[in-house]
Amino acid sequence: MLERAFSAAFRNFSTLFLMVALFTVPLHVGYSYVFRDVIEVAELHSSIEEFPDYRQVKGVGPDKLRDARLAYLGLSALELAVLLPLLARATGRVLEVDARGGVPTIPDAVRSVVRRGRGSARTVLGALPSVAAAALLALAIGWLFERAGLQLAEAVPDHAAWTLVGLIQGTARALAVPFLLVAIAPLPTSAKEVPPGTPTQ
Repeated sequence: MLERAFSAAFRNFSTLFLMVALFTVPLHVGYSYVFRDVIEVAELHSSIEEFPDYRQVKGVGPDKLRDARLAYLGLSALELAVLLPLLARATGRVLEVDARGGVPTIPDAVRSVVRRGRGSARTVLGALPSVAAAALLALAIGWLFERAGLQLAEAVPDHAAWTLVGLIQGTARALAVPFLLVAIAPLPTSAKEVPPGTPTQ
């Protein structure tokens, strides 16, 4: 099952990548903009943590550093609890159209999210090894891309670093998440439900 899932991921990667990036890139660029001053002093974070609350560097003190980290955790929780299940349903539509010889599209996949009863979730116990393997692969891809990208971001002037950091973090998720989505996407219930390539209404 995992081989088929990854094969589908590679076959539809451009669609899945753009579908995920449509959400993750704006979210992370927005986060980076809000905390752009924190990103600007990224190299000093370890020192700022030791400051008393009243001391700041370019307007960033321990309190703001904690706020940025809590906001990042909140954003990650939002992605896992809300965005991931919605994208999994959209991915189910992509895989369904692909399996029938159609051409999956992002608008069709996104529209399918609002529909009910498109498919049944995979059996948790039966799919657990595949989901775990897909999650590990996704984590590795995302981590490697983000680490490499953030190294490049160090060459950007501090005042503009937030833009590149947001793009890198959003893109890292868009590159990685498709490999997890194909493992957790709902299975279509019937091959006769929608003709190949027919968009949802």
